[in-house]
Amino acid sequence: AIGRPVPVANYHVTRAFLGNVPLSRLPPIVEVAACVRFHPFTLILDRYGYFPRAQVAWLGCTALPAPLARLVSDLRQGLLDAGWLGETRGFRTDHAAQRETGACHADAAQGSSGYCPHLTVARKMAARPQWPAPPAIRWKVGEFVLVESRISAGRVEYQVIDRYPALTSGE
Repeated sequence: AIGRPVPVANYHVTRAFLGNVPLSRLPPIVEVAACVRFHPFTLILDRYGYFPRAQVAWLGCTALPAPLARLVSDLRQGLLDAGWLGETRGFRTDHAAQRETGACHADAAQGSSGYCPHLTVARKMAARPQWPAPPAIRWKVGEFVLVESRISAGRVEYQVIDRYPALTSGE
């Protein structure tokens, strides 16, 4: 089963999934995100994985870059301190299932937080795809964004709410 490819315009790597957020709760989230400081880094996407319950095939990394781990940790801590826990999707994982399915695990890209950086490439995959190893993709990360997901005509579209740039070399 080929599944449904994710449109390139929807490619992203989630740092923190917040779930449904009422507009009244958005200002503290924006404030927390604006306070997170990070240096630019490169994320190397070099392996495929599969989340069986979600029926999602994804592209991920063998090594979790330290700046990404810090960015995620700082963002999540800021959200917790602000009283916003949100959902933990993509952060808490079942290690046994991961080993069986090729998902993130301790000897790959998962840090102690359980964060598994991945880019979803296909949905509605009934089984783990038997794809050859991908060529390494070097994704230069110079910002993160806060997005709202909207469903239109049965498809998800992402609307950027705000952008948060990385520090420049002099900062």
